[in-house]
Amino acid sequence: MAAAAADYAVECFICTESEPRPHRSACLCTDRYMHTDCFVKMLKAQKGAPKCGVCGALYEDVGWRTKRVPQFISPCGAVVLLACSAIALTGCATTPSFDAPRFAPFQPDLRAYAERQREQMGIPGVWIALLEVDPETGTEHLWADHLGEPVHSDPSRHRQQVVATHRVASISKLLTDTAAMALVEQGALDLDEPIQTYLPDFAPEDPYGVPITLRLLMGHRAGLVREPPVGHYFDPGEPSLAATVRSLNRTKLVHKPGTEFKYSNPGVGVVGEVVSRVTAKPFESAVRELVLDPLGLRDSDFAPRGDLVARQAAGIMWTYDGREIPTPSWRFGYVPAAELRSTTVDLVRFARSWFPGAACRVLSPEVQASMWAPPNGASRGCALGFFLSSLDGHRKVAHGGAVYGFASTLAALPEQGLAVAVVCTKDFANDVAEAIADRALRAALANRRGETLAPPASAAAMPSIDPPFSGVPG
Repeated sequence: MAAAAADYAVECFICTESEPRPHRSACLCTDRYMHTDCFVKMLKAQKGAPKCGVCGALYEDVGWRTKRVPQFISPCGAVVLLACSAIALTGCATTPSFDAPRFAPFQPDLRAYAERQREQMGIPGVWIALLEVDPETGTEHLWADHLGEPVHSDPSRHRQQVVATHRVASISKLLTDTAAMALVEQGALDLDEPIQTYLPDFAPEDPYGVPITLRLLMGHRAGLVREPPVGHYFDPGEPSLAATVRSLNRTKLVHKPGTEFKYSNPGVGVVGEVVSRVTAKPFESAVRELVLDPLGLRDSDFAPRGDLVARQAAGIMWTYDGREIPTPSWRFGYVPAAELRSTTVDLVRFARSWFPGAACRVLSPEVQASMWAPPNGASRGCALGFFLSSLDGHRKVAHGGAVYGFASTLAALPEQGLAVAVVCTKDFANDVAEAIADRALRAALANRRGETLAPPASAAAMPSIDPPFSGVPG
């Protein structure tokens, strides 16, 4: 390993501070640096042999160097890396600003609306990111903010709090389904081929004799159970993705494939296992190469990267009687369905790739649009991963996430060039997150017309945290 570098100011990708402490270069998987003491702490937190907290590779296998020279970077990723390099060379602040003057007319109203709900519902923190790309000029406006309890005790680090990471639960499914569709577009997968073509050992009890396909799995119409026998929402054992998918062979289909909608976490786990098998790579690596890297989403990963875990906001549990209980942190076996860790900024940047005129994208506009077509010509409901609805006459595509300590939503009006991500650090607060997201989208539309929204509804009409408990979150 390389010796510690000189003692001068450089941002540490673990603690995000820029103090002039001894630092060293990171693993080959990143071009960032880390303080030596942060590196030591990360090593102590690792189980077994020392591994990189970013990519998981053994240090003796990957080696070290002081400057990364990528062998391949997508056009989109190149822009991101060049921008970061320019910041480092010029000595500018490394934490970007997310103040969009375009949104200034309605920011106070939106902040007040979100803060009112945060206080009423006892939510520690609310994160918002709003992105607008002008459909005519392509001009981009990005605003992000954080309300509530600070992630860091130092108020001067508010900018860094804005890009705290979160477990975004089932929003993960959109990236997994996008990775699968990228392989479909490459000709490596077929949406309508029986799943056994890719997973020969996949054999849940099937009394119907109708093939299960990727299309049915992504649309939650395959008839699989809501939760698998192992790796489920209440299983702290953290089994592998392969073991979780294999456990489905002990289950029976709950309805004939293609006839009904039934949400299934392990169903998208199966999609992720197919992606892994076809690419001959761990799922986390495959989705990184197919989706995250091409879009420059450097603050997102399905793997428990040390730097992202260190920046994660603290979420709390909702309880019927108001008791305080520890927030579980175990990983689910269906990693592709629920284990993305990300920021609200990265989420809206992912959504930006869905816009019809997006220059930086993973899927062609035609393939992307095919993911927004619910079965039987419906205009609402679940399509290929996305949930379709309408907001004031505009097509809305979205997905929410619910996991221990976090409630999130990612929504977009693609034709309008608008996307919003909201995270609340209290589970079961999804109605709150969605209400804030909808008001943000409506405010942006009104602002485009030179108008402002009417005052929010009365307290009696505000969303609440009162889960029906028809099933576990997803």
